[in-house]
Amino acid sequence: MPRRLKAVLFALFAVTGFSALTLQVVWQRVISMHAGVDLFSFTTVVSAFLAGLGIGSLAGGVLADRLGPRRSLLAFACSNAGIGVFAWLSIRLFYDGYRAMVPNVSGTLAAFLFHFALLLVPTVLMGLSLPLVSRGIVDRVQDAGPLVGRLYSINTLGAGFGAAVSGWLLLGNLGFRGSVRVAGTLNLLAAALVLSLWRTASRLPEEESEAQAEPVPAASAVFADAGEDRAAWPWFVIYGLTGAVALGLEVVFFRTIDGLMRSNSYTFAHVLTLYLLLFGTGAAIASRIVGRVKRPERWFLGLQFGVGIAALAGLFVLVQLPGLLGIDGPFRRHFAIDGYNLGNYDFWPPSELVRLLFVHLIAPLLVMGAPVLLMGGSFPFAQALVARRIDTLGRQTGRLLFANIAGNVAGTLIVGFFLVDRIGTSGTFRVLAGLLLIPGLAAAAMATERSRRAVLAGGAVIVMGGALVAFPSNYKLWSFLHSAQDTDFSLAEDRACVNALRRSGDDYVLFINGASQNGYPYDDYHLLIGILPA
Repeated sequence: MPRRLKAVLFALFAVTGFSALTLQVVWQRVISMHAGVDLFSFTTVVSAFLAGLGIGSLAGGVLADRLGPRRSLLAFACSNAGIGVFAWLSIRLFYDGYRAMVPNVSGTLAAFLFHFALLLVPTVLMGLSLPLVSRGIVDRVQDAGPLVGRLYSINTLGAGFGAAVSGWLLLGNLGFRGSVRVAGTLNLLAAALVLSLWRTASRLPEEESEAQAEPVPAASAVFADAGEDRAAWPWFVIYGLTGAVALGLEVVFFRTIDGLMRSNSYTFAHVLTLYLLLFGTGAAIASRIVGRVKRPERWFLGLQFGVGIAALAGLFVLVQLPGLLGIDGPFRRHFAIDGYNLGNYDFWPPSELVRLLFVHLIAPLLVMGAPVLLMGGSFPFAQALVARRIDTLGRQTGRLLFANIAGNVAGTLIVGFFLVDRIGTSGTFRVLAGLLLIPGLAAAAMATERSRRAVLAGGAVIVMGGALVAFPSNYKLWSFLHSAQDTDFSLAEDRACVNALRRSGDDYVLFINGASQNGYPYDDYHLLIGILPA
């Protein structure tokens, strides 16, 4: 495909990412109307989205290799047309359909399965995209890491802008129906433009050299003597396991930032925006490096170890460091109130602007900035490790995405429904980050000299151990986010929400996810409300 057509296709791929996250944000808000604005609706939407993307990636990989480069673009156009049609009908399905089904949808599991099944339809179509487009534009197998990495990054960056624009702008001005229709129309337009590209590309002479189908040496020296599937399968497993940790971390990122932002309606879109922009930026940076790296497996494993250290370091800096430096006064004053949950956005005086930036940018970036950049940077290296032949590029890309997304779904469900419920936010952070010591030790074991291996492994253990010890406890984390002294604070966290009781003199205030709910003793009007039903 000529360079100019590739450039247009890259732009369209960013647009489809924008549309996908616009739909995800809107659908989460619709589902939250009857599922609740808590970790359940977040976990439902994220896990269902990921499951559909994983199934679609696997199917798209097989389809791409069977169709070849040109017809893969035609299939990509068709998938976008299907997404667009579903988007236009989606509010009726998710809202009116739920009302019709509600007698049969009782209980958490039934509600989860209802939404999960509906979301699978469009998300499977979305998941087809990357393998199909990759097969359409990659001419040489050595370009798989850089080109597919760039595709992945630009789609993710488009998705990040979609989450931002939909969450902060479209929903408030166009409502649910208007927002999904904008997104659906973008998919339909993308389908039409890709079809036009396909027709243009079909008129060009087809030249496929035999060299493109020849296997190239394995990227990893560890598996260099094995066959293609044998050489690649460990990396599918590893990327799946690290994907479970990555999305498990996203769940606790969401819970922490939800407390920072006082559980308002913008939190979901805001977390997705930052996550996707950071992830896409990491993938874009790594795409420029991966082609010049001789040992991509060491880079991949080292980046995963860095994710764990960065996740622990961010909350340490936010929660522990201000107190150690004696500058925690402004933080305590902010967290003593409901933040911006009741409005009152003001860009002046300068101290108010700083507080605004702290809540919406500085603090969230401390929590998730560095680890998510490193997560995104891992993808091009993983792609380089599994891409062996041009004629199986679609399958290998689809398998890699499927493995990662399967891990994502497992991590989301285990953390959202089990770990947070048992060991709280802080404990979950520690467990997930601690697991990433394993890739750190694996990277150290790949050093050529025994003494160097011992030094690197010992350093990894010391750094991770120190970070785990210094990390704030669950009580310390949430008392900081509620501006409470240890003796004046009670905490009860489960998978649904964070419940906290803060004493102020002889009075108590109840908080749920950082937002104040009520005081005790109750005010007179609360007593009247209680008497009224009787």
